[in-house]
Amino acid sequence: MTSGAKHAQFYTLAGKNIRCEKGVTGNKRGRLQQHRCCAYAFRGARCLSGNQTGDLLEWTEQPNGGHVLSSVHPAHAGAVW
Repeated sequence: MTSGAKHAQFYTLAGKNIRCEKGVTGNKRGRLQQHRCCAYAFRGARCLSGNQTGDLLEWTEQPNGGHVLSSVHPAHAGAVW
C-alpha cells in the first residue's frame, strides 16, 4: 500500500507484473485522508491503516481484486503513526 493526499493505492504481484488499484472508500466515514502508517493482517487479506485524525481504517481485499474500506475505528485523539 502507498498513500498520499486523498488516495490509497494497493499493489499485487502477478508473475512479472505489478498491478496497481485504488482503494475504494464507498460510503464509509468522511473523506479520504493521508495515511500515516499501514500493516497487513489476517494472512494479507486485510490492510489496516492509520490516518491523521486518529482513525484506524480496515481495508478488505476483494475476490475480483482491489481493496474496499470495510470499517473505520476511532482510535486516538491525534494522528495514528
